[in-house]
Amino acid sequence: YPYVHLTGTKRVGKSLTLKIVGELAFNALFSSSMSSAAAYRAVEACSTTLLLDEAENLQKKSKNEGQDDKIEILKAGYMKGPKAIRCSGDNHEPTGFDVYSPKMFGSIQAMDKILADRAITLTLARKLRPIADLDFPAERERMARTRDKLYVLQMEHAKDVWEEIRAGINWE
Repeated sequence: YPYVHLTGTKRVGKSLTLKIVGELAFNALFSSSMSSAAAYRAVEACSTTLLLDEAENLQKKSKNEGQDDKIEILKAGYMKGPKAIRCSGDNHEPTGFDVYSPKMFGSIQAMDKILADRAITLTLARKLRPIADLDFPAERERMARTRDKLYVLQMEHAKDVWEEIRAGINWE
């Protein structure tokens, strides 16, 4: 999965975009604060689409600072295969946790260079006129129906899309 990085100054709609994606994406988990353990456990348990807001902490720290392994887990999660290995259970048995899933980040600052290289960066800008806030409680049911229809559409045409990708897409 290529990741999506929403960036821009304050109040350009990064959080709102993440909220909308959270309503439409498959098994989405929207958070502005998530430990690395919560991230890989959520992905392992339900193939979660991770939506991380306020992701300024996705910048590699200097060698002298304590390093959160979240960046390393996110770097590995763009392709199938790599696992986060952690000890679990009473016997501290090494266990592999899947980290492969779609991810979207929102931040004002740049991300770690390698993580940014695996992301499509969308720079958002303010509109000249304000956009009305969505009433999420009122819109949630409609968005859920839209998400369900998109899921059915994807399942119905997954084979066709896969065959087109394998044959090579002619964009002309």
